Amino acid sequence: MEFNDNLYNAIAHAETGHLEGDNRWIRTTASNTPGGSSAYGPVQINKAALTGPGYGDVGFSPAESQWIQDTYIPQMDLFLQYGNEPNKEGYDPRYDYGGKGDFSASDRVMYDNMAKKLMKFEYDRVMRGGGDIDDFIHAWRGETKEKDPRYYKTVKDKYTVDNVTTEQGSEAF
Repeated sequence: MEFNDNLYNAIAHAETGHLEGDNRWIRTTASNTPGGSSAYGPVQINKAALTGPGYGDVGFSPAESQWIQDTYIPQMDLFLQYGNEPNKEGYDPRYDYGGKGDFSASDRVMYDNMAKKLMKFEYDRVMRGGGDIDDFIHAWRGETKEKDPRYYKTVKDKYTVDNVTTEQGSEAF
C-alpha cells in the first residue's frame, strides 16, 4: 500500500463527504473541541499540523511555505479568535464553526497541494515505523478506532473502492 490521491479522497470523504461542492470548504463544525479547533477544508487540516514538530521536514515548496505563513495560518488564527464568539468585536460568521473562511479558487489549489504533501509525509512516517492503515488514520484523525469507528470504516471503504476503480477501471463494478 502506498500513498496516492485515493487516500486523500478517502480522508476527505470521511471528513466532509456529507457536504457537496463548495460546502466542503468549511471550518469544522466540532465547536465543543477543548481549546477550540481551526480544522478547515475538505480534509480538515488544523494549525497545529502546520506549526508542530516535523513541519519543516514535509518538503513544501517555497511558494507553498509562503502561502501557509501568509494565508493559511492567518485564517486559522481568525478561526481560533472568533469561534463561538458572536459578541466579540470584529466577529464575522465566516470564521465561526461551520464558516467558509476567505479562500479563493487559487487558495483551494494551494490547500490541496499542501494537504496532499502533508498527508503523504504523515503516511510515510507511519509506514516507515511499521504501521498500517489504521495507524495512519489514528495519526491523521487523532482518535482511536474504538472512539470513532465510523471514520475508520468510511476511510477504508472509500479507499478500497477508489483503488479498485483506479487499478481495474470502472468496469470492475
